[in-house]
Amino acid sequence: MTATRYFQIFRELHADVNHVCGPLCLTPAMENDRGFFPANRSYAYFRPKAPEILGKDGGGLIVMSTKIFGCSEDRCTALIMHEFGHAMDFLANPAPPVPARVRRDPAVHTHGGERRADALAEAVWGIPIRYDPQLVQSLTCGVCPRPTFLGL
Repeated sequence: MTATRYFQIFRELHADVNHVCGPLCLTPAMENDRGFFPANRSYAYFRPKAPEILGKDGGGLIVMSTKIFGCSEDRCTALIMHEFGHAMDFLANPAPPVPARVRRDPAVHTHGGERRADALAEAVWGIPIRYDPQLVQSLTCGVCPRPTFLGL
């Protein structure tokens, strides 16, 4: 995964989110400090920005570890989709409805939850987020929904 391709995927997925939710002010950021991503399966996080930093409309950062450059495109895309799920949960008004396939799972209705982020991503792209053998997001292999022991 090159930086150019990563940012291209980010822009394409951001356009999809904006189409579904209206414009969300999201900034991609990179971090190479292992302290931010201590676990082997830790690649990214979403952080809402305070209005005093970004202006009255708020917004947020999607921060990726530079480890992303060693990932497949599948993993990279799934990670970004998952983080956009968090962004929609915190910033979209309203967030897209969760897919019927997962509505009975109470975890998809918990604001800020990990399964909710996956469900909101699936609502936009129609693809369930899976967890591969390394317990990292994937679009093509692994289990769905997110395993309970990873946190809901």
